Amino acid sequence: MEERKEKTGKLSNGTILGYGFGAMADAAAYNFYVMYALYFLTTIAGMGAGRAGIIISAATVISSVFGLVIGPLSDNTKSRLGRRRPYILAGGILMLIGLTLFFRPVDLSGGAQFAYYLCMFIIVNLAYGAFLVPYNALGAELTDDYDERTKLRTPATFMNCVGNIIGISLPLTVVGIFVGRGSSEGSAWNYFAIIVGAACFLALFITFMTTKGKEMPPEKLEEERKEINPLRTFWQILKMKPFKYIIAILVLFAIGYMVFQSGLVYYVLYCAGLTEAQYSTAMFIYVFIGMGWTVVISFIATKMNKKNGMAFCFLISAAGMTVLYFTGVHSFAMLIVLLLIFGLGNGAYWLIIYPIVYDLAELYEYKYGKRKEGALMSLYGVIFTLSTALGTQVLTLTMIAAGYDPSLTAQSEGTVSGISAIVIGIPVIVFILAAICCIIYPMSKKTFEKLMSELEKKRAGEKNDEEGLERIV
Repeated sequence: MEERKEKTGKLSNGTILGYGFGAMADAAAYNFYVMYALYFLTTIAGMGAGRAGIIISAATVISSVFGLVIGPLSDNTKSRLGRRRPYILAGGILMLIGLTLFFRPVDLSGGAQFAYYLCMFIIVNLAYGAFLVPYNALGAELTDDYDERTKLRTPATFMNCVGNIIGISLPLTVVGIFVGRGSSEGSAWNYFAIIVGAACFLALFITFMTTKGKEMPPEKLEEERKEINPLRTFWQILKMKPFKYIIAILVLFAIGYMVFQSGLVYYVLYCAGLTEAQYSTAMFIYVFIGMGWTVVISFIATKMNKKNGMAFCFLISAAGMTVLYFTGVHSFAMLIVLLLIFGLGNGAYWLIIYPIVYDLAELYEYKYGKRKEGALMSLYGVIFTLSTALGTQVLTLTMIAAGYDPSLTAQSEGTVSGISAIVIGIPVIVFILAAICCIIYPMSKKTFEKLMSELEKKRAGEKNDEEGLERIV
């Protein structure tokens, strides 16, 4: 068994808060370039929609492959700055450069323009993966305490909401301010991209500094035991019994999340009869709803056990949305209530899922003698990305089946009923199914503490007693 320095004591509030800043960079960067890249390429840069779509699709595929590489790479990194922190810092620098150069009008011919924006958008996507996977993996290293991991992700979830404001709500407003002060629209987008990039770098630098000395030292890897091919590590992770339940939870949630988030605008316009302005206002309020739920969900998860806390929030959301499905949403106030109810289940997933996944780092070490947080978070990220794509397809196919016609300003009564069943009904079903998966998930606090006890024995070369661990090992 490989030796490593044990972690002792609780994390300071400064470390917990500093770690949370990285989540702000995650949300701000991702939402900004995902939501506005296509608009910028077609409207500001003047590129055809077909070419712009190729740029976005190609960069997304490349970033997905890179996401599988960066985690194992950080697992095997040895440096005086640690395994994860160098990537976090480098990703922040690269993100600032990438956003600045991508959201910038260039005077180039068709082919050269395409090549330029393709390269810049690839840089943006690689920068995001470079810091995100090591950042998430770092959370598992900062503490191996069952409840402390929930506490660690609480400020991160709050800061993620702040990032949503930066990346989603502010761009059009701030660009409009720059244009109103005499800047060209292209320059205005470039100025705001620099602001976002700088904010991301600053947030990641804060995480980099406040976690200094907190990361686990590199394992003493023998050359012959290094995982040159990470596929073996991924396969070992997939074979772990608890990870199968996590896959079920994340696939179910991702489908419901994408159906609700992407389909809500149709529900608001055609079922609730509200306006686009009311929808935009409600989504801005929704960000603050997420902030408000963060503390409540953290308390629930600590008191009820993480998996039970998530199940409880899922079921409350499912029950509330079921009521609204039958009563209907017919006012702005009721729309806020709908977002409040969905926000509980949504917030529970984002706050609790990472601490749950973190607990598998110790299980992997118990079974295979190494810590592979990076590979674990890489695999989680790729599965979630594929699941969100599946969720988008579910929404698209069900909307077609419901008879939705985008050319019509008013949909048929049957289509309106179908939209309601899709946008409200599907999330209710997946919340219930995901809650069941949470309840039967085999890693409880008691089980984790037993695992840690046996892991300490294994590190010391003592004989193990696996009674009570049968469902996880």
